[in-house]
Amino acid sequence: MTLTDQRGRRAIIIAISLAVLAGVAVVLSEALLRVNVNAELAPERAAREDLMAWLARILFVLGAGWLTIGIFAARTSLVRRPGAAAARATWLSFSRPWRARESMLGLLALDRWLLVIIPAGLLVATHLIIASFLSVIPVLIASSGWFIFGAIIIVMVWPRSSWPVISAVSGTAVVWSLIMLSGVVFAGPGSFWLLLWNAPVLRFIVLTLMLAVLAWALFAAGGAITPQIGPVAAIGAVTASIGGTIALLSLVMAALGPVWLGAQWQDETVEVVVAPSGVWINFAVGVVLFAGGLVLTLVVRSQKAAPRSR
Repeated sequence: MTLTDQRGRRAIIIAISLAVLAGVAVVLSEALLRVNVNAELAPERAAREDLMAWLARILFVLGAGWLTIGIFAARTSLVRRPGAAAARATWLSFSRPWRARESMLGLLALDRWLLVIIPAGLLVATHLIIASFLSVIPVLIASSGWFIFGAIIIVMVWPRSSWPVISAVSGTAVVWSLIMLSGVVFAGPGSFWLLLWNAPVLRFIVLTLMLAVLAWALFAAGGAITPQIGPVAAIGAVTASIGGTIALLSLVMAALGPVWLGAQWQDETVEVVVAPSGVWINFAVGVVLFAGGLVLTLVVRSQKAAPRSR
């Protein structure tokens, strides 16, 4: 069995394990949710349902097209087209993160820019459509988690190249966005939201997929930077990035108020039953994870650098 086969099988096992853990987390989270089965769409959202559904269909086709180009670019002449190499890098880094560094070889400046702009634009546009362009601040907060995580892990990898991990996170963001759009293309975002919370089986499937892809983003980021800084330091870098993201978003939640943020997204459909102190508990957990991951990364990298300086 070749090394590539071993890595592929290991990735499949990890993906299945993440999906199982995500499913367990979704089931456990049900205890923190209170669903209002009599909820109705706000008039301003209901009036935009058809338009948002069509925008979602257009965006889904564009995102799926980008991913398809990435899948087939290496085997066809598409790879010579502007942007095709960037699409290939996002797919390769997402599906086989240990090849993220390889996917960046020979990438032109235009492709590097597209590697950031296309996934980031798709992510933000997806959140805007789901919010029916009515709630901008929650959209920015939901999207910022990806950017905060990416920014922290880029700093953790420095002075090594950050492009492999950018490619891995970008690829995961594309898949995440397509999953979020997949239900909205059949109905508007509000209608799908109501259906989601009134259909337990559908809710379990969708939330499990979304949570599993988020978990895979962490694995992909770690796999992308492992060849650069080593497996232990990569674990530390990912842990610190997770912690920093949780801490910063918790501060925003504390400043704006979880009730207000929830009202912007949920239209009184579902309520998260958590005490106000839960935000500060999340903040404390985030700080601990950030500090622990940072120390682990710095210690391991300094130990590796010490023999070279002798």
